[in-house]
Amino acid sequence: MYTYKIEQATKAAALLHQDQLRKGEVALPYITHLVGVTMILRDYTDDEDTLVAALLHDTIEDTDYTLEELKADFGEKAALYVDTVSEHWYEGENKLPWLEVKKNYA
Repeated sequence: MYTYKIEQATKAAALLHQDQLRKGEVALPYITHLVGVTMILRDYTDDEDTLVAALLHDTIEDTDYTLEELKADFGEKAALYVDTVSEHWYEGENKLPWLEVKKNYA
């Protein structure tokens, strides 16, 4: 399934993360992670909002793009999904370790 909304989310993700690289042996453009997550979810669902959220799942944490902007651009459902998987921490607080964050999702 490839829709206009998914195409727009792909473009937004590529633009918002354009200066980011993946950590690892080969520094791949960050968009590869977002597309990879989307491909995994595509094996389980063709729900457009889920796939849009997969593409945009790191935007709130890693860019200046706000949840309100995401909601206006891609709808309330996609924004809710992104908000649900985003780490919420506040200035002055330490981020939780990666494994602890993932356990909280389970």
